[in-house]
Amino acid sequence: MDDRALDTIVLQGASVRVQTSFPVREKVRGVSRVNAAPFCRHFGITIDTTLGFIDPKFTENGLELNLSRVVSVAKRRKRPK
Repeated sequence: MDDRALDTIVLQGASVRVQTSFPVREKVRGVSRVNAAPFCRHFGITIDTTLGFIDPKFTENGLELNLSRVVSVAKRRKRPK
């Protein structure tokens, strides 16, 4: 579900057998990853870097992610010498 008026995406749990579900990667150093690129493309959400959500919230609806409260967490590429 997404709410354009609130700039919020809500992720809900689903079986891995559901074709429209997104896999959640296991925690690495305490961080979980969700590959939401297909979701963003489908709904016309343009994101040009890897984002970290500042205050994700677990609610009765699912995991709420506010697109207005993000930071870029992309690693900088090293310049060739």
